[in-house]
Amino acid sequence: MAVILAVAIVGLLTLGLRPILPKSSLTGPQLSTMVQTSTRWNALITLPIGAQLFGADGLTTIAIAMAFLIPLINIGNIIVISGLHSHAFTLKSVTRTIAKNPLIIACAIGLSLNLIGNLTGFQMPKTASDTLHMISRSALAVGLLCIGAGFDWRRLLRPNWQVIWGVGIKNIAAPLVFLGIATYFDLNQIETLCGMLVVATPAATNGYIVARQMGGDAELYAYTMSWQLVASIITFPALIYLMQG
Repeated sequence: MAVILAVAIVGLLTLGLRPILPKSSLTGPQLSTMVQTSTRWNALITLPIGAQLFGADGLTTIAIAMAFLIPLINIGNIIVISGLHSHAFTLKSVTRTIAKNPLIIACAIGLSLNLIGNLTGFQMPKTASDTLHMISRSALAVGLLCIGAGFDWRRLLRPNWQVIWGVGIKNIAAPLVFLGIATYFDLNQIETLCGMLVVATPAATNGYIVARQMGGDAELYAYTMSWQLVASIITFPALIYLMQG
């Protein structure tokens, strides 16, 4: 899948900074956070844009990308964080961390319910479905509130080179990488634009929690994600204009 390849390339480009720069200028927590902000994406932003632009086709394309990307990105980031931070990096410890990740658990539950529904015709009770839908609608706002509460606004307004890298590779480089892959595989316009939007979407708020829990640089994640959001105000319309023009 083209979008998986694009995300992998962007993540590897960021990891490639490790042998180039001295540890004094790029610590393990900083690098793991930079990998997170270059690969994670907030589907709550991309889904309504895809639906608005292309209707059901756009929504379906992005939903398929979600189904593949979210588990893979979470597993990949956990492996990277564990490898950069842990002195006891073993298959057992990484597997345990992956198995305890809330997003991995949520994906497993969702896929299981979907499979059961397809096989048996089971449908979730309307009350439970409505409750979960209501909770999901508040996820983005709650995540942004949690991150914003810990901001140092003076530092936010003086972004360092790690933040600038995170914005450049997410908002500019990633969609160009995907465009090259889409051209090679001869994807249609909807698939190409949806894929470019996916890889250019600002990092999801859940990565901030992962960084804080697993020893990453949570502040760097918050500042990078914030600047990615600001930059996307310009880059998203530019991408859409260029692809539809």
